[in-house]
Formats: sequence, structure tokens, C-alpha cells
Amino acid sequence: MYSYSDILSINFQELTQNGYLRLPSLISYCDLEEWSKKIILSNDYATFAEAQHQHISFLEKLGITTTLAGKLYEYAHNVHNYCGDRSNQYHIARYIEPKNNNESYRSHYDSHLLTLVLPLQIPKASSQHTTGQLVYKPNARRAPKNEIQNIFQKISSKKYASELAVTKLMEEEGVIVENFTDYCPLLFLGRTTLHTNLPLSKFSEVPRLTLLAHFFDPNPTHGIGAFLRLLRSR
Repeated sequence: MYSYSDILSINFQELTQNGYLRLPSLISYCDLEEWSKKIILSNDYATFAEAQHQHISFLEKLGITTTLAGKLYEYAHNVHNYCGDRSNQYHIARYIEPKNNNESYRSHYDSHLLTLVLPLQIPKASSQHTTGQLVYKPNARRAPKNEIQNIFQKISSKKYASELAVTKLMEEEGVIVENFTDYCPLLFLGRTTLHTNLPLSKFSEVPRLTLLAHFFDPNPTHGIGAFLRLLRSR
């Protein structure tokens, strides 16, 4: 059987045009239930945790931080004029329990050029209750020309950070709602994609675990993203 890194062929033309790309399902390439347990335990059930040992091991097993990162670096350099280091990556585990109502409707743009969402533990889809779905609008803005513009546009995106605003956003053309029940990772252009999550219903049978891999912040030390990451790490 091929490893996941062997099949990581990326259609970068499609990524550039559409602003997002779905990758092959993880189901056949690793024991997601076992890895979920390891990562949740190593993070001590934290809602957000920067990559710990088990998290990094999982990414390395799949070739995310090596094979995929190399391909993404070439793309970022050639298409988006990224001149930073390939090691400029930020990996976060997002663990949401059914009783957690604080991590939804937080609409935003990312500071990194590329964002990869890796689904590890996803509640079953339900027509009656929300299950933490990702709501995203690719190409919602042009790539900011400078950090000042980026900051103001990030602030402006907060007008979508409420249940009413996200409900209206979901009615707009080009908005996609993804639950990841097929366990296909999603790669998108982080700086131009407006995105947020719906709540995870208290009736959900399991918590929701996703790994968020961010690649290549054009302003890694003095930008708004670096400041927010500093606050989160405290």
C-alpha cells in the first residue's frame, strides 16, 4: 500500500483558481481513532494546543511537514513571492467538546499563506444539530498588499463573528459548509479565505478534533499573526 505522502499530488492551478483543494481521505492511511486518543491525551484535553510530540509524529508519518511542506514552499515562492523559510509553519490541535460553546462563529482570515485542516475525530452529520462544521468563503478578499491593510481587513472580518452574521454569510454565493465526515483534509489559501466554525451540539456523541497546519506567514515576526500567536502561547 502507498503511504499518504506518496499520493500527495497537488493541483496548484486548481488551488490558485478556486482558493481551496480537497486532499485524499485519511481513512485508509492511518488509525485515526488511535491517533486521536494519543493527541488528545498529550494535549491534556486542551481546546487549542500547539504541536506536541504525538501531533508532530502524526504529521511526520503522513509527510505533511516534509513532503507536502516542500511542495507548498515551492508554490508559495513561485506564485505568491514568498521569500521566507520553509520551517515557517504553525501547527495547532483544535479539540472541541460538546459542552464548549465558546469556539464558534469566530470568523477570520489567517495570517499564513496556506492552511491545511486535517480531520481526526468528526461527529456524525446531523440534520437537527450543528456538528462544528467549517464555513468558508474562498477568495473572499484579495491578498493584502501590506500588513496595515491586512490588520484593518482582519478587524473588518469580525462583523461576521456572530450567529446571525454567519447564518447570512452561508446564504451568499461561493460559501461552502464542510463537515469532514469523509475525512478528506482541506487545503486553502489562508489569507484570502474567510472562515469560521459552527457550534458543536451538546448532543454530539463525541468531541471534534482537527489539526490546523499553517504554512508561511509573510510577516513572521512583526505582523498581527505573530502578535496573536504570542498571546495564545501565554
